[in-house]
Amino acid sequence: EDGVTYVGSYTFSELTALTEVTLADSVTEIGDHAFQRCTSLETVTIGKDVTLGDYAFSLNKDNAFHLKNYDDDSGLGSGKRFYYEFRSPIKSLTIGENAVIGKNAFAGCSNLTTVIIEEGVSEIDETAFSDCGALENCYFEGSEEQWEDLGADIGDATIHTESAEPESHVETKQTIAPTCTEQGYDLYTCSC
Repeated sequence: EDGVTYVGSYTFSELTALTEVTLADSVTEIGDHAFQRCTSLETVTIGKDVTLGDYAFSLNKDNAFHLKNYDDDSGLGSGKRFYYEFRSPIKSLTIGENAVIGKNAFAGCSNLTTVIIEEGVSEIDETAFSDCGALENCYFEGSEEQWEDLGADIGDATIHTESAEPESHVETKQTIAPTCTEQGYDLYTCSC
């Protein structure tokens, strides 16, 4: 809602029915862990001039135990052990200009495939997107030099900057209808 300037720490943490977050431009700060473990959150749009606290949207889905074989030199020895895994349903993310993105802000968002970052983002912590293994494309609306100055680690994702000139650029929107077991949503794809 316009007029709100701050989302406090843990305000929406573990709110399992939340599917989409669109923050008004009046919001200037999101506290630590504000949306952590929101297990249905798929789309996040953050306005300009926002400072994101540590772990703001991290570890957001499928809190599940898994059985895994360990054959490593971790000191624990080989064998089968249960481990706890978090997966996030967040698939797309848009971050407005002049944002500051804190430590592990989107860590563990394992379904995140696309990030759009507007020009003027002033800081992205090197751990902001850790463990985002599905992240394929990061669209940065600034220059390559500005991206390099940020020093952000976006894993193996392809960085597309304003100065990048794709041969063709096609954006499509597909509306996925709701079913008895799943909510409907809009699916946006971009091919460059």
